[in-house]
Amino acid sequence: MKKLLTVLAACFLLMNVSPVMAAEYPIRPVSVIVPFAAGGGTDVQARLMLKYMEEQLGKSMVIVNRPGAGGEIGMTQLSKSHPDGYTLGVIAYPDSYIRSGYMKTAYDNRDYIYIGTSVNSPVTFLAGPGSACKTLDDLIARYKETGKAITVGVASDAHYLAAKLFAEKSGVKVTPIFFKSGSAASTALMGGHVDTQATNVQFAVVGAASGAHVLAIAGDRRIAALPDAKTFKEQGYDVILKQSRILVAPKGTPVKIVALLEKTLRTALGNNELQEKIAKVGDVFEPMCGKELEAMLRDTEARLDPALKKFGKELVSGQN
Repeated sequence: MKKLLTVLAACFLLMNVSPVMAAEYPIRPVSVIVPFAAGGGTDVQARLMLKYMEEQLGKSMVIVNRPGAGGEIGMTQLSKSHPDGYTLGVIAYPDSYIRSGYMKTAYDNRDYIYIGTSVNSPVTFLAGPGSACKTLDDLIARYKETGKAITVGVASDAHYLAAKLFAEKSGVKVTPIFFKSGSAASTALMGGHVDTQATNVQFAVVGAASGAHVLAIAGDRRIAALPDAKTFKEQGYDVILKQSRILVAPKGTPVKIVALLEKTLRTALGNNELQEKIAKVGDVFEPMCGKELEAMLRDTEARLDPALKKFGKELVSGQN
């Protein structure tokens, strides 16, 4: 009997399938770690995406918020989770990559299998409603006139890096100021406590509705949520930095489970109701899985690596 059990265990290993997978996956709820607090951009998009995935899976996908250290606490917990398909994550990218590029993190970006995303949205620059700077040209002219650094409210490493890229391309000196959340940075902007804000599209849409001026978006084209907002590139500055919320699994998760999750996500992304809800919160629906997602990751990292080498030492996350 003992010999039989040994042979069966060996067969499971050869098939890259754990004994738990003897039954059809999933047989119980799936936990999904979000390495940020509830209500933030990553959390909102995770809840939208997972709602439609769980309809396909037939089991609940339960979000577990693990905020702290700029996402590192949740990212680390996910990287050390048992790779059986019952612990997944939705991460903020490229923040996860940027953070590991300027400091030693307890996780490695190779600790995860990247399954897919529903959004890929440009970082957006705003000036407050009381600002005399209604365009990017106004902002640059003000700096040239006064020589005073422009303060930029930021709430993530990606926002910070976007601000520094703009400074490098334009010759404008900027002083990024970290806030604990995008909403806190928005409050500071609306109250006139910072000159500008680099933020997610969702916060930019809300800010614009309250009188803030959209100066530029760090994308390769204009977006439906802010149709009149020009890209940095249109205005002569090659600044492109987009943010995605990517569904990932710990490295070592069985291939069959990953394939099922990707198929489930692709089906969910085809749901018109999901697309409408993403548009409603002001994000940019840009679904990617498989090779398309891999290509986006490679392109983003190739674009960011020179900036990380240049600005990495001064990058300090304010989300600790």
